Amino acid sequence: MMRKALLGATLLIFAAATTASAHYSGFVEDFLVGVSDDSSADRLKAEIAKTKEEIAQLQPKLEESRQIYDGKKDGAIVKLRFYETIGPDVYMNYLLQSEDVVDFFANQRLVEKQLQSDLDQLNDLYLQFRQLKAASETLAGQEDLLAVIQKNLEERARFTAVTKNYNTEKRAEVALDLWNAKAVIEIERGMKADADYFRDHMQELITRDTKDSPWRLDEAKINKVSKFKYLLRSDHVYVQYLYKDGTSTLLMGVVSKNEDGTASLKFDNGFLVGIPISSDLVSQLPEGIKIDLSKVDPKAGGFTVEQTNGALVIHPVTAK
Repeated sequence: MMRKALLGATLLIFAAATTASAHYSGFVEDFLVGVSDDSSADRLKAEIAKTKEEIAQLQPKLEESRQIYDGKKDGAIVKLRFYETIGPDVYMNYLLQSEDVVDFFANQRLVEKQLQSDLDQLNDLYLQFRQLKAASETLAGQEDLLAVIQKNLEERARFTAVTKNYNTEKRAEVALDLWNAKAVIEIERGMKADADYFRDHMQELITRDTKDSPWRLDEAKINKVSKFKYLLRSDHVYVQYLYKDGTSTLLMGVVSKNEDGTASLKFDNGFLVGIPISSDLVSQLPEGIKIDLSKVDPKAGGFTVEQTNGALVIHPVTAK
């Protein structure tokens, strides 16, 4: 049964034309699924070069935006400190100099409008900076994913060269043997280790900037403690595992909520040395990341979980 399932997945590579699985998307669909040809590597290299160029072009704009924001921010801090200290006295003296009630309220409104204008300008600058920063981070994440795909293409080429005299079914059997010999034990062990770490250190990994901000699980924090490389994207969570011999497994999955009040990462597709692995095999892997949402914020009545580029965002909803 498993060999037949893997055989079906392997046909995606060796057949002349294929239909991509609905679970694949984006760059994975473009380069790792579908018709395999000699131009895939060249097209991928061109995409990587394009991404690098876009990052290089964006960096000066990002730095300029940061400098403008920092400059305005320093001025705003000085002004706010003025209002907090001697500001109230000066403010009241200014209002008391009004000749009548109409002037009093007009002057009051004038001061309030000026302060609000300063804060609005600062907020607009911050939003512009954040948008540029988000674009830069998205491109950097795209570059990381493209590098992972490139490695899979190179591994697939080596696998194809070694098995060039095999028929399709024999190649599928070789790939299945690799999966059983390499992936099953090491990946299952690693996923269980990640699940245990999340259970014991969830409060360290899931944080938020302010009491009104959503909770975030950043991929950088996961990658510091895991043997895997996690790439959190809006379409999928990509997880790469490197073996001692330099080969790799790439897993794809999504984070979804469960009926027991948890959210977990479930895998639906994967690649071993660039060879697509059937969803039947991948779905048998442990969940790995698992979050008990009730422990993120006990005061919240519920949560929504959103996959974004570089982070998992947890939004508390109706309060108890």
